[in-house]
This record gives sequence, C-alpha cells and structure tokens, in this order.
Amino acid sequence: MVLQCNLTKKISRSKDKKTLKLKLYDEDCLLELTENQIESIPEYMPFDILITSDDSEQGFFELPELEDYEIQNLGDYSESNDVNSYSFNQNYCIYGWNDPKSPIDLQTVPLTPGYYTIRIIEDNGQTLFAYWYISPKELTTPEWQVMRDDVEEMVKGLALNYSKKMRSKIKNVDGIHSKGILNDDTAFLVEQETRIRYAIETLRNEAKYQISKSYSWVPTGSKNEIDQQTIRKIGERPDKRGMLYAPHRYLEYNVAANQWLKLFLVRLVKFCGKQIEYNLQIKIVIEDDHKKQTQYTKSWTKSEELHFNNNFTNNLNELQRATNILKKLREYLRLVLEDTFLKNASMPSNTTLPKALMLNASYNILYRVYMVLFQHKEQFTLDRSYRRYWKKTAQLYEIWSFINVMKSLIRQNFEPISGWIYDIHGKSMILPFLSEGTQIRFASGKLFINLTYNETIPSNGNKVSTSRPLVTVSNRNKPDIRIDIFDLKERYLGSVLLDAKYKKLIKIFNQVSSSKCNRLRDQLTSYVNDTSSPFYDNNRYLEDMRPVRTLLVLYPTNDLKTENREKIKYTGRNVQYIQTRPGGSFSELDSVLSENISEIKNRRALYN
Repeated sequence: MVLQCNLTKKISRSKDKKTLKLKLYDEDCLLELTENQIESIPEYMPFDILITSDDSEQGFFELPELEDYEIQNLGDYSESNDVNSYSFNQNYCIYGWNDPKSPIDLQTVPLTPGYYTIRIIEDNGQTLFAYWYISPKELTTPEWQVMRDDVEEMVKGLALNYSKKMRSKIKNVDGIHSKGILNDDTAFLVEQETRIRYAIETLRNEAKYQISKSYSWVPTGSKNEIDQQTIRKIGERPDKRGMLYAPHRYLEYNVAANQWLKLFLVRLVKFCGKQIEYNLQIKIVIEDDHKKQTQYTKSWTKSEELHFNNNFTNNLNELQRATNILKKLREYLRLVLEDTFLKNASMPSNTTLPKALMLNASYNILYRVYMVLFQHKEQFTLDRSYRRYWKKTAQLYEIWSFINVMKSLIRQNFEPISGWIYDIHGKSMILPFLSEGTQIRFASGKLFINLTYNETIPSNGNKVSTSRPLVTVSNRNKPDIRIDIFDLKERYLGSVLLDAKYKKLIKIFNQVSSSKCNRLRDQLTSYVNDTSSPFYDNNRYLEDMRPVRTLLVLYPTNDLKTENREKIKYTGRNVQYIQTRPGGSFSELDSVLSENISEIKNRRALYN
C-alpha cells in the first residue's frame, strides 16, 4: 500500500497554502530524531492533515496527543489505546481560525507547543510513524519546557542536598557552634594527611614519562644517530654541508599522569591555605567568646570553671595541632611541585583522572581525596537519556509527577536513604535517568516507604517480595507511581497508587463515563479492586482488607464545571483526583498523601 502524509499550512487568511511532506518511519523513533529532521509549524498557524492511500479501507491513523481536541469529521474510537481514529484520504483541520461562513465546525483551540505523533496502522499489522513540531510563539515558554527544566533542576537539587547532608559540609565561621571545633574539610585533611604523603612519595619514585626526540644540526664526524628525518633534511638543506640533522633522545615528563598530579597538588596547596586562614578566624572567635564568658566565672562552681577552662584549652590545642599539620602539608606539597617531573608539566585541560590511572592505588587515593574536597554542584551531570525523554509529553509528566511525589514525602519528614540518585555516594557525578522499576527507600521514626516508578505488578505470588508486595488478577497492572508502606519491623501495611494523566480533567471524566470507552474506567478501578497481597494472607484481620487504600489520579488542567462533578461516581470513592502542574500549589497533594499514609500506618495494630 502506498502512503503519503501531508501537513498543509495556511499562510494567512487568504488562500495561500504550503504543503509539508512528512517522512514515515517503521518504528517509534522520535527520541532519536534531531530538530532539523522534524517539520515545524508555528503556534497559532492553521493547518490540516491528509494521509493519502491507494486503498482507503486498508487501515487508519491515530493522533495520540490530540485526544483533548475536538477535530471535525472524527470517526469512532479505535480498538487501540482509547484514542480517536482517522481515515485515509480525508482532510482534517487540526487547527483553524474561527470562520462563521465555514460549513463545518473548525477546531479553533491552538495546539500546545511541543512534539506530536501520527501513528498509522495498516490492516496487515504494520505500524508507521510520522512527527511534527509546534514551535512556540516568541517570548512564550511552553508547559513541557517548564516541566523539563523542573525535572532537571529538581534531580540535581535533590542529589546535591543529599550529598551535602552526607558530607555535613561547613564552610563558614558559624561552623564553630557544631559539635567539633574543626570543620569537616580540615578534619578530613588531617585524617588523610599520612595517606596523601605516602601516595605522593610513591609517585615521586615512580614518575611517569615518555621518551621523546629532538633534532639539531651537529658537525659530521662525531658519533650521532641517523634516521629518516636526518636523511631528508640533508637533501633539503645543501647549505648545511659538513653538518648532520641528528636526533637526541630525552625523557618527557609532560604526560597526562603528571599533569593531573600537578593539578591536584596546586589545588590542594591553595585549599590548605584557605583552611589555615579559616582556623585563624575560628581561634579569634573562640578567644573572644572566652573573654566574654569569664565575666560570669564568679557565679560558677569550681568544677564548672575547671570544665570551661579545660574545654577552651583543648579546643585551642586541637585547632593549633590541625593548623600545624596543614602548614607542614602545604610546605611539603610546594616542595614536591619543584621536582623536575612536575615543574616541566603543564596543567591538564580535563580535571577527570584518566581511566588508565584508576588502577594505580596511589593515584586512586589522591583522586578520592580530590572528589571529596572539590565536589561542587556544577560537577553533577545528567545521564544522556535526559536529553531526549521530554519529547514525549506524557512521559515527561509522569517523571515530573514522580519527582514531586518524592519532594512531598521529604516535606513530610521521610528521609531518602537509598535508590536512584541516592545510590551514587560520590562514585559517579552522572545522575542516572529515572527508568522503569526505579525504587527509592525512605525512612522516618515510625515507617519505611518504598517509592516505585512505573513497575508492573506481577500476577504470580512467587514474585512477591518486600520490594514488590502486590499481586493482581488484571492485565491493567502498571501504575505510574507506587507507594508501599512498612512498619519498623518491615511488616507490610499497605499501598497508595498514583497515575499521572496528561489530560484535562473533563476529558478523563468523559472517558470514564462513556459507554463506548470504559477501558480507562476499568484501569483506574482495577488498581484498587483487583490487587491483593500475600503478606495479608495469614492475618485474619487483614486478609479481607484491600492493600491498596486509594488511587490518586494526577492531572494538569482543571476545567471541570460544578455540574459535571457527578461523573466522579464512575470510578468510586477509592479514586481521588488531584491537580498538579508547574507553578501550582502542592498543598492538596501533601495533604492527601499524609492522610492516606496515616490511615495505613494505623494497620500496625492489626498485626498485634
């Protein structure tokens, strides 16, 4: 069957038109395509879609992202994915200006800037894909772009906050009020000073080098090496009669290993200097504080005064000891930098340790020190997958929603302890992509929570574990977000499921109340009604209870009129709808999650 996919742009209110021929692909490859491979239509420009075929009855096409738009001349719902089907050889106005004279009702709601898919299904089973892009009008920021920026900033921000918390980094004078008088960097350097010296001494005795050659003109007759360069130069320079262009071999120390070592030592010298200055400031603050406190010594007991003076003396001694170690380390590093193999080395253009040196124990020690001391926010980079996922707005909304659920749990004092970005522990500065099945572990003083992204609920009870506590009898088994709740004895209490729908609320309600299309309603209700847990089986108080307390449906746009609220009855009282969108409030999400977690927590009593 011969197919041609055309987009026709209407240049102005006149009859001027321009037809764009879209390329057809035999697989869904939107994520791999570049911008110049996808045809673009400016926002607010009217256009039509026409797919021509030599046989109109041998298939249809779908526009998955246009479910919320009322396109004229629509056919019935297709049997696939609850989206509208379109016929071949029929022109469809996807967006048009309002025209009272038009014999049909044009679709006059402008499309949101972003990427759109045409999915062509032939009767022989073959599926083809085509794409177009709605480019935003000048000075507008599309919602998908805001969500994409939110995701990347939140991922980096959460990772950085966790990194800071793990390292307890103190960089200012206020740090003296912490339990130890030394800040973390000074304490770390003092602890590692012996290992740093040992590693550097080992590298001084095993300095890396390569053998290089230089050439110069020397008189003939002396013993000199001759190579092809010598012979070529003799032919080029007849004026050098009686001379040879001879090579001389020497040791070249300006190699990657020495360049990186020099970078580390130079930065560490500066860092020691800053810490020494910091310690001097701390000493001044301690002495001033001591003078202020001594005016109250008359009212103290003898033991209180003795403790105060001993504490003051010990703090000063600890600070002085650390400062002396840093001074000696700085002088030692300066001395090493004068070594021939480092003095002639240049600074590297890349601060990452070459992989070949990772196997060297001495370089590995220094690199670990380097990462702890000089790890900054800008060193976190995102996995390559973050460059492409946002082209599919529905997936982008799912990921954006998952991260906001994470933040909601953190706001409720659940601390992330493992999983996803919380598993890097300084081993990698590349933040992993949120792939299907990703699970994050949270803890509070009373509960453990597993937060899981887009994982299939098994039908086989043999696959159940604490990381997958549910089973289902339905094929609608893949919620976007799953929250599993456990007590401190690791006993499973229950779950909350969330589904992120990048649709208007009215569209969701129209679908769940439709007699033609009840697949969405079945999906939402089966998450609650068709799931069970083997962890409940041997408890007579729990075995008849639903483990999933509620399903929360997240949506971005609320255009539902009051009189349509009755449609909520089609999905039951265990399904709740919460609006979440960029720039909006998350108070309702926080409140509903908190309420459901609290109710599930009360199930602990049933184990007793």
